[in-house]
Amino acid sequence: IADGTLQEQNIDFIRSDTFQRIVDGVFFAAGEALGAAFGVSQLREIGLPVLGISGKLTTSELLIREATAACKVPIYRKEELSDPAQILNIIAVAPARRMSASNQDGPGAEPAALATRNNAENCQGAA
Repeated sequence: IADGTLQEQNIDFIRSDTFQRIVDGVFFAAGEALGAAFGVSQLREIGLPVLGISGKLTTSELLIREATAACKVPIYRKEELSDPAQILNIIAVAPARRMSASNQDGPGAEPAALATRNNAENCQGAA
């Protein structure tokens, strides 16, 4: 989902029944700690688990510390996100939400999905 969580169409899409049903968690990409804190807060308010934060802010240790303190969400550098073992560990957190929902959906329910959120303005060149 590009262009941020303030875009009306993006919020409508994120809040849609389809998105809510098939997405187990999201990654939020941000350019700085304040943007990360705001975006994570919005996604949590909607009820989406934020699995991690990445983006341009990972180029600065100060921004990583600020975002970690503000968001209480793991921060991942692009090197970590390019490691298949690390991705499997991250995704392993997501099924808890899907499992409870799939019990209600019954046979034929859609498979779990992992959504990534990429803010093109703030995250060019970042993971």
